[in-house]
Amino acid sequence: MKSLIILLSLFSLQAIAVEGTGGSATTEKPSYRYPSDLSDEESQQMIMSRVKYDDCLKKETNKYIDKYEDFRKVADVAMEDCKSTLVEIDGDLEKMNLDPNFIRFFLHNTTQKSTQELLHEIMIRMSE
Repeated sequence: MKSLIILLSLFSLQAIAVEGTGGSATTEKPSYRYPSDLSDEESQQMIMSRVKYDDCLKKETNKYIDKYEDFRKVADVAMEDCKSTLVEIDGDLEKMNLDPNFIRFFLHNTTQKSTQELLHEIMIRMSE
C-alpha cells in the first residue's frame, strides 16, 4: 500500500511540474550518433579502445600470474585493475555522442571477448 501511495505522489508531483512549465510535457529526444555515422578516424578510435583494454588485461595478468594458482583469480584481479580503462572508453564513446544503448553493447561485447581470450591465454600459460 505504501508503494502505491508513493507512486501516486510521484505522478502528482510530475503533473504539477508539467503544469508549472506551461502545460506541455513534450520532451525532445536527444539525437545520438550510430556507428554508421562515425568518421574513419572515430571508427579506428573505437577499435583502438578495445586494443587498449586488451593491453591493460595482458599487463595486469603478467603481474598476477605467478601469485595465484587459480586462473580465474588471475583474470578477476586483472579485470578489476582494468575497470578504469573501461570507464575511460565509456567517456570517449560518450564524447562521440553515440547512442547509450550502443555504448553499453560495445562495452559488454568488448569485455566478453577480451575476457574469453584472456582466460584461454592464462590457462595455456599456467599449464606450461
